[in-house]
Amino acid sequence: MYQLYVMRHAKSSWDDLSINDFDRPLTKRGKKNAKMICEFFVKKKFEFDYALISSSKRTKKTFQKIYI
Repeated sequence: MYQLYVMRHAKSSWDDLSINDFDRPLTKRGKKNAKMICEFFVKKKFEFDYALISSSKRTKKTFQKIYI
């Protein structure tokens, strides 16, 4: 049976309002939370066959912290 997991990117920074929304980086908290989610996935032995993600900077960084 297929299962679908939907997840939002980790906390992104609004410190510099001149940065385009697409290019906003993660905050320290976002990086820490993404790492915690990764540890949860490893502990629960979650495996993903396919991931469809946005190409925004914060989404790619979140995915890298979780999956790589």
